[in-house]
Amino acid sequence: MADFDWLRMLIPAVFYLGCIYLLLGWIPENTES
Repeated sequence: MADFDWLRMLIPAVFYLGCIYLLLGWIPENTES
């Protein structure tokens, strides 16, 4: 089951990076308009 240790770390990391990506993509559009 040790193979799933990286998966437990990867899922929150991908979710966290996804949130940052959406924020960085949304803020410029909001500040320009």
